[in-house]
Amino acid sequence: LGKFLDPLADKILVTAALLALIELGSLPAWVALVIIAREFLVSGLRMVASAEGQVIAASPLGKVKTWTQIIAVLLFIIKSGTWAKTLPSEIYLSLYVVAWAIMLVALVMTLWSMIDYFVKARRLLGFAQDEQVEQKLTERVITAALATGQTIATAESLTGGLIGAALTSVPGSSAVYVGGVNSYTEQVKMAELGVKADTLSRYTVVSEPVAREMAQGALDKFKTDLAVSVTGVAGPGGGSEATPVGTVCHGIAWRDARGKAQVKTYTKHYPGDRASVRRQTMEYALQLLLERLDA
Repeated sequence: LGKFLDPLADKILVTAALLALIELGSLPAWVALVIIAREFLVSGLRMVASAEGQVIAASPLGKVKTWTQIIAVLLFIIKSGTWAKTLPSEIYLSLYVVAWAIMLVALVMTLWSMIDYFVKARRLLGFAQDEQVEQKLTERVITAALATGQTIATAESLTGGLIGAALTSVPGSSAVYVGGVNSYTEQVKMAELGVKADTLSRYTVVSEPVAREMAQGALDKFKTDLAVSVTGVAGPGGGSEATPVGTVCHGIAWRDARGKAQVKTYTKHYPGDRASVRRQTMEYALQLLLERLDA
């Protein structure tokens, strides 16, 4: 109830103040129209998401938007006071300019945060072509693996099987995709992929050394030519100063011409909510496989 009422109270408070300022003749109606229209649009978007069983959490941009709006409204209230007009003209002019400057910043943040919400919900609204792009990328991976006769394994943590599911969505993938380990916990990483307890304690679970050992473990366990690994923080919680939400470590392991295992690791920082971070992680893992197959 608190999560529902808290942002609603902010919106009612700001809207009431804007309407009062219009009544006083201190603020043009178009400013309030932009702000109120944005709130209706975002609220409608959240209702659509809720009907689909999805939650669109408040973004940092939305919080900055609220703060700038409140500061701008306060400055306009001060500027509109009868006592303010008794100030020396230079001081009043400075107050007038500052109030409008902050209000313009608030309007920019209002529109920017709205665009951010709609970009995040583009898949929900049917505007995203991500699934088609992912499907083509997956098909290219399977086609390249079939052409080179190489086999693939996966070691997944935050994606929980998304990479394996993408690979197996392509007909004929059984000829090249051997299997994977959904190592969501440290215990499974150690037991099934051979990740060392010392590595976990020294570097933490979201680290390139762990991604390296996961990829190496999958390569050895399934005896494949290639193995890809991912470990990270999908959010919304679980992040830290060292590894904020969206931090993902990737690993790619392969066997060289002499049959010796080689591993490379990469750290990425993905924006967006939990679903977006997981999807971007899957896409980059597929890209790593494709690059290695092409090589």
